[in-house]
Amino acid sequence: MESMRITPIPAFPRQGGRGLKSTIAGVSAPSPLTGEGWDGGDLKDAESTLIFGYLRGEQGFAMKDKSNTAQAFVPAYRIVFFLYIFLLLFLFPVAMSHSDESDSQWFDRTQIPTAAGIIVFFGIVIFCIQRAKSGKQLFIRRISGLEAINEAIGRATEMGKPILYVSGIGGIRSIATIASMNVLSRVARMAAEYDTPLYVPCSDPIIMNIEREVVQNAHLDAGRPDTYRQENVFFISEEQFAYAAAVNGITLREKPAAIFYMGAFMAESLILAEVGDSVGAVQVAGTDSITQLPFFITSCDYTLMGEELYAASAYLSKEPKLLGSLRGQDWGKLLVIASILVGAISYILGFSWFANLFSI
Repeated sequence: MESMRITPIPAFPRQGGRGLKSTIAGVSAPSPLTGEGWDGGDLKDAESTLIFGYLRGEQGFAMKDKSNTAQAFVPAYRIVFFLYIFLLLFLFPVAMSHSDESDSQWFDRTQIPTAAGIIVFFGIVIFCIQRAKSGKQLFIRRISGLEAINEAIGRATEMGKPILYVSGIGGIRSIATIASMNVLSRVARMAAEYDTPLYVPCSDPIIMNIEREVVQNAHLDAGRPDTYRQENVFFISEEQFAYAAAVNGITLREKPAAIFYMGAFMAESLILAEVGDSVGAVQVAGTDSITQLPFFITSCDYTLMGEELYAASAYLSKEPKLLGSLRGQDWGKLLVIASILVGAISYILGFSWFANLFSI
């Protein structure tokens, strides 16, 4: 058998406007960064060459043999996806007997309804995503708090006052903080377009670096990179009430016309919202903390409650994949609620077989 040489792919060089170089025995391949191709020349002394690389951002592997001009490209993500589905639906529910009895089973048949529910849920999500990508208009109910972003930023621009964005005291592991970054991107982009100052005080140094990247990218997307001010996104303190006191001081000194509270909040929520209301700012709040929602509803003009904050990314971007995923998850939740109601009613009427399908 003739020897085979493994040729590693170079690591993202940027020379002459070219991006990642990916070739198969001298055949030009497009770059995932620029979309341009390049001619890397022939691979000498190679009877068979195996190259692992990227083709337009899709990971995969390509094989080229000099005796055969046909090229084979198999996207690795498809293999990983089907392997994951196989493991999820067939291997994970396996309940092997811990004894050496002859009646041990490969599959726990009581988990078949659970597997069927997973398949149905994923099917609904994929169907809604494909429907959104085909151009169908999916109905997403109006969320007043997100619609008010334009109004609040426009008011600040007309009054010549800054905007204050508070992402709370949650860390990077907080889902509400991650969802807050999507809203910050929209606010920062509009502030850049209107040339309105935006202040973002942070309670965590890691969050500060992330928010700086988000704001900077928003200015680049708006075509105004010169208006980005890194010092406007700054770290204050990790202590809860020290952070709240500092934010209140900024509010009283700068008197912003619009204040956004998006993220994880605790006892400082009412303190922040009351001071913001005292300066006459339009306040838009959003959190998944059920204990702090009453204070925001009382003190702010608009409030995003619970999952409305999570849906902000799809609602603001109108991306078909995100909208389809959001709509599919809503249908899945509706199906779960309907199953619970049917199971409860049937159990009350003496028909327990439906409820027993979902026993664990």
